[in-house]
Amino acid sequence: MSSTALDEGRYERVAPTWEAGQPEPGHPTPSRPGTSAGRVAIIVGAILAVATATLAAAAVIAGFAFGLPMGGGVGERTPHPQSAAALADGFKLGAGALRVDLRDVAFPDGVTRTKVELGFGEATVTVPEGVDVVVNGEVLAGRVVTFGRDDDGFDVDTTHATPTHPGAPRLEIDAKVGFGQLRVERG
Repeated sequence: MSSTALDEGRYERVAPTWEAGQPEPGHPTPSRPGTSAGRVAIIVGAILAVATATLAAAAVIAGFAFGLPMGGGVGERTPHPQSAAALADGFKLGAGALRVDLRDVAFPDGVTRTKVELGFGEATVTVPEGVDVVVNGEVLAGRVVTFGRDDDGFDVDTTHATPTHPGAPRLEIDAKVGFGQLRVERG
């Protein structure tokens, strides 16, 4: 009879891995619950982040390309000036809702001028009774509503004046909105 290396004691018998408490070959190690869902959530989140960043970059590029007002930040602004002097610098917002309330301004005799500039969103200017108002409004794409008169579409340019009252102060509003709506109303 021939001898083998095992018989001669040169090699030691070792149990297969599945016998030593390890999974059997051919059976994958079970994954933790929710791992696939977690990966999907990460991928979807990354896609949404890239899409949002791309849209934001496109909006900024379009804003500069069309000469839109891009300063003044983002969000909701509700300036409520108390004097005509506070209107000299105008009101500006890059994107969001700009609601300018001029009802408490004591307008002096003569003409007071102000500007309203918004890149993306809605700008609303509320003016007091007893003041003649001239609105020079420009909207690249959207809508202009001045004292009930409604114009919408692309490249909307409008000039609208309220009836003149002899001796009444006059407010001239130069307004520019890129994409969105401009509304001027009495309060």
